[in-house]
Amino acid sequence: MKVLLQARRNLLQKPGGDTNQILILKKYLKQSGVVAELSCELEPNLQGFDLVHCFNLSRPEETVLQIRNAATQGRKVVLHAMYQNLDEYERRGRRGFPSELLNKVPVRFRELLRLLYHLGAGNLSLGRIFEFLQKGGDLAMSRALEDVTQVVVHTELEAKAIRDCFSELMYRHIEIIPPMLDGDEFDLVHDAVPLVPFYDYFLCVGRVEDLKNQLGIAKASLNGNFFSVFAGPANYNHRHYASQLREIVRQNPDRLLWIESPKREDILSLMAQCKAHIQASWFETAGIASLEALAFGKPLVCSNIGYAREIFKQHALYCDPGNLKDIEKSMFSISQVMDQEDRICHARQMYASLLIPKVVTLYEGILK
Repeated sequence: MKVLLQARRNLLQKPGGDTNQILILKKYLKQSGVVAELSCELEPNLQGFDLVHCFNLSRPEETVLQIRNAATQGRKVVLHAMYQNLDEYERRGRRGFPSELLNKVPVRFRELLRLLYHLGAGNLSLGRIFEFLQKGGDLAMSRALEDVTQVVVHTELEAKAIRDCFSELMYRHIEIIPPMLDGDEFDLVHDAVPLVPFYDYFLCVGRVEDLKNQLGIAKASLNGNFFSVFAGPANYNHRHYASQLREIVRQNPDRLLWIESPKREDILSLMAQCKAHIQASWFETAGIASLEALAFGKPLVCSNIGYAREIFKQHALYCDPGNLKDIEKSMFSISQVMDQEDRICHARQMYASLLIPKVVTLYEGILK
C-alpha cells in the first residue's frame, strides 16, 4: 500500500501541532509496512499512489485543491479534519483585525475574508486565491467533501462541530482516532541540567500569537506570583502581539522567560523539568504540547474552549482564556490534578504504536 500525505505548503517552514501529527503518522505508517510519502504540493502527480490523506478542514484554500486533484486522478481521499471553530477567538481574543465584521459572518464563509487578509499580508498569491474562488470559494469545501471517502477527527466534540458547520456530513460516518504521541521520545532519559533560572515553573509551548493567549498567561502568572516559561517562535503575522509579550518578559525577568528558538530536545527537557504545562488558548483541537507534557506525568492547565476536555478528562484543570482570575485560580489549584502515574498511563494510551493499526485498518477498508 502506498499513501501520499498531503499537507499545507508551509508545514515545515511554520511548524505547528499538525506538523507534529503528520510526521508521527508518516513515521509509524512506514514502521507498519505502509509506504508513506509527504507532499506539500497542491496538485502533485499521484501515479503509483493508492490513497491520498489530506489534512486541515479549517483552511480550505489549499485542501480543496489537493482533494480535487486526487479525485481528478481517480484516488480515494481520507481527510483528517483538524477542525477549529474560532467563534470565541473572533469575538473575544483576536487583536489587530476587524473582529466585529467577522462576528456577523457565518463560520463557513469567514475563510473568504481571511483569504483577502492573507493576500494583503503576502502569504498567498492573487493567482492562487483567484483559482480557489473560481472553484466556488468556501463553498468549494462542501463540494470537495463529496470526493472525500472518509473524514477523520480526534474527538466526538470535533465531529459534532463539523456536522454543525457542514450539514452534508450530518449522516456520514466520521472516524475518531485520538491524537498521537511518538512514544520513542518519552522513553528516553532527558537531560536533567536546568535550562531556566526558575524552579517550579509553568511551561507554555507554542507559537506566540493571540490565539495562544500567552499575554493572558503572563499576566495571570504575575498576578499569582508564579514562574512561567514560554517556548516557541513568534508568529510573523502577529509581530505586535509578540512585541507585547517580549516587553512584559523584559520587565519581569525574575518571573517570566521566553525562549524564542527552542530546539526539540530543549522543549522535551523543559517539559521533563516543569511544574505543569499551561495552554490557555482561545481554541485547541488536540493540544499536542499538553499531551506531550502529560506523557512526562505533568499536570495540565487547559482552555475550556475547544476539544481538550474530551482528550485530557480529569487529568487537567480547565480555565476561561479571557478571564485572568480564572487562569490564575487554575494555576494555583494545579496540585489537585490526579497523581503522576495516572497521567502517564493516560498519555500512553495515545502512543502512535498503539493507534497506527487503526489507521492501517481504515486504509485497507477504503481500498477494498
